[in-house]
Amino acid sequence: MQDFTFINDPEIIKKLASVKESETLSFLKNLKTRLPSEQIDQLVHQLYKTIAEKIDCTLCANCCKKLNAAFTETEINRLTESHQLQAKDFIHQHLNYNEIEQFGFIRQKPCYFLKNNRCSIYEVKPASCSDYPHLERPYFIFRIKNTMENYKICPIVFNVVEALKLHNNLHIQA
Repeated sequence: MQDFTFINDPEIIKKLASVKESETLSFLKNLKTRLPSEQIDQLVHQLYKTIAEKIDCTLCANCCKKLNAAFTETEINRLTESHQLQAKDFIHQHLNYNEIEQFGFIRQKPCYFLKNNRCSIYEVKPASCSDYPHLERPYFIFRIKNTMENYKICPIVFNVVEALKLHNNLHIQA
């Protein structure tokens, strides 16, 4: 990588992401025409590992402030059992629940469980939280819409994408 400036402040990231939105979207769309998906994933995973080590998520907690955590039925049951709650009461009070698909999204932003920038249900948090910012998943290049949303709010995603743009091996113009 060359000329990479690490940025950790969510407010600066929000502003820069807005300014760079068109350029970044063009870059990501163009990227999939230049490299195989597996190679892109390998590079993103490597950048993610390096950049995530430099970030203390509890200083930001933007994901918990800006996104709605998703809970499967199994995760709802695990949470309510561990906290001696009634599942139906938890669903009624805190989730927009889809009966057919059997999952729900937290209604409140910031997340109801965010206390002093820390997750108060960390031990039983849902996979949607555990896996965030989803950069270790395969097929990065096929999740451009999701990446762009996270690029605007998550220091890890912002820095991974910016480092990806500057990576020596790519030489891709947006």
